[in-house]
Amino acid sequence: LVDAMVCWKVTPDIISWSTAVDACARDSWRRSLCLFDAIERATAIPNCVSFSSAICACQAGCQWELASHFLAERMPLNAVVPDLLIFNPAIGACEGSGCWQAAVTILSKMEEVRVHPNQNSYHAAMAACGRDGMWQRALHLLETMTSRGITPNEVSHTVAMGALEESGQWQKVLGLLHSLWTQSLSLDTICFNAAISACEQAGQWHMALQLLREMRQGRLDPDVISYSTAISACE
Repeated sequence: LVDAMVCWKVTPDIISWSTAVDACARDSWRRSLCLFDAIERATAIPNCVSFSSAICACQAGCQWELASHFLAERMPLNAVVPDLLIFNPAIGACEGSGCWQAAVTILSKMEEVRVHPNQNSYHAAMAACGRDGMWQRALHLLETMTSRGITPNEVSHTVAMGALEESGQWQKVLGLLHSLWTQSLSLDTICFNAAISACEQAGQWHMALQLLREMRQGRLDPDVISYSTAISACE
């Protein structure tokens, strides 16, 4: 449509450009970023919305370096102040790449510019730490949420459990599962599956079976993953 506007000698404004960048962000991140570059060539001025769409494209393509480049260089050049809708997908780009250092750096940057992180900000950073085996850092972020006035929910604990699971920390996974119980937070199949998987990786077959029993006692229906992982633990 932007190309058609040019052919019809209609000059696209920043709203048109931003809409085009956003439309391509998830299905074709390269095309989205090319459109963003065309904004400046067309002498339009990128705004917060267009930068947000561009960084969402970076997230879709797991392009954490490009996302960091936008934050550190291109946004200041255009006098655009990042907000939550820009920071969160930037951390998401780091999550997809497993670059925990960049994720934690961006999270710290949010506080420097007085943009308050939310649960999603921490979840993405914790997941990035988990992908890179930094389970200690993931747990630290979980604890930091509370000190920053952000209440961890079931998803927060599940993400932390995933980080522990990937590093074989089955006992700590069980500790988090118990923490969910004591805090009266909902225990779902995903939480138990993460715990069963951690036990399977550590060869703790008896504990994997115990978790299956606890699921049924808690009126949770084990799914295919629950049973197959427990069976694998017994092999």
